[in-house]
Amino acid sequence: MGLSERKTASSFAERLLRVYNLAVTAIGVVLMTTIVAVMGSQVFFRYVLNDSLIWAEEFSSYMLVLISFLLLGAAFQRGEMMNIELLMARLPPRLRAAANVPISLAMIGFLLVLSYYSYRFALLNRTTSIPALDFIISSLTGETRTVVVSRFWLYLTLPIGMCILALHLAVAMMRDLAVAVGRMSPADQPRYADAGD
Repeated sequence: MGLSERKTASSFAERLLRVYNLAVTAIGVVLMTTIVAVMGSQVFFRYVLNDSLIWAEEFSSYMLVLISFLLLGAAFQRGEMMNIELLMARLPPRLRAAANVPISLAMIGFLLVLSYYSYRFALLNRTTSIPALDFIISSLTGETRTVVVSRFWLYLTLPIGMCILALHLAVAMMRDLAVAVGRMSPADQPRYADAGD
């Protein structure tokens, strides 16, 4: 692969990363705005009108689950996940990068196993309804409805989020491998906290 082809692939990857970051940020903003609006309405209905919205807490907790699992990869990329580097920080950069490779492999394997079993768990819940949504739809239509939206779709965010995080780890591992074998300078390796800037 020539230098111009590498630059083209790199610029395409950077554009793709920018689009991904914008999409993730937009999802986060929409979900957090929805939670604030629903819980603000809940406070108004409960303490001003003395008539609580019985679905508000459940709905907001589902939104928090969506935020947590869909934004795992972005949190890793920005360096916002807990990291203990007591020993690793003392190693030279190339040796640190080499030590990160098997750690990343183990984490990717663990995430893929969790993703597989969480997908199976989601399948077990495909006939279970989300009571808050059933109540909202029943209230709007005037008809009693169950399993309007299956819990499968909510639980599907777990394997998707874990796979997204595994992809982020795979990219970080490839960078560490390039540093370890000398194909990339440790100074050229982007820090995860700066990757979205």
